[in-house]
Amino acid sequence: MTLALACLLAVVEHRRSMDVMKALRSMPEVKDVFMVFGQYDIVVFLEADDYAELTAVSAEINGICGIRKTETLVAG
Repeated sequence: MTLALACLLAVVEHRRSMDVMKALRSMPEVKDVFMVFGQYDIVVFLEADDYAELTAVSAEINGICGIRKTETLVAG
């Protein structure tokens, strides 16, 4: 089975970073998550069964309190 892979870049409200990280780490599709410096605040590596699931996960992440915007880079 081929997995759908993506790297999601997120801009987060400054005071909500730790809450956002905790929420992301609780999601089964999130394989790794890092705080970074620069244009984005958090990088998230995702794995899903297919692109429809990846789209749903991306939408769920956008709904997390503290997320201001995201950009999803799909592999493959």
